[in-house]
Amino acid sequence: MALRSDWSQRTCSMARGLDILGDPWSVLVLREVFFGNGRFDAMKQRLGAADSVLTKRLAGLVAAGLLARRPYDDG
Repeated sequence: MALRSDWSQRTCSMARGLDILGDPWSVLVLREVFFGNGRFDAMKQRLGAADSVLTKRLAGLVAAGLLARRPYDDG
């Protein structure tokens, strides 16, 4: 049994948004990015999230077009 409803196919923009952002981890990941924390290891440390959780949420946010993946430029 699913833990929550799938609203990804609804015509309502609020329902589709809730399907993406209805997960607390996704909202926390966006918070980290908005505050300038764009590195995986730094996000993991601040959030206390497991690698698998953080990877899945980041991939979902990229797939939804809310985030873009960029190579890190240290120079």
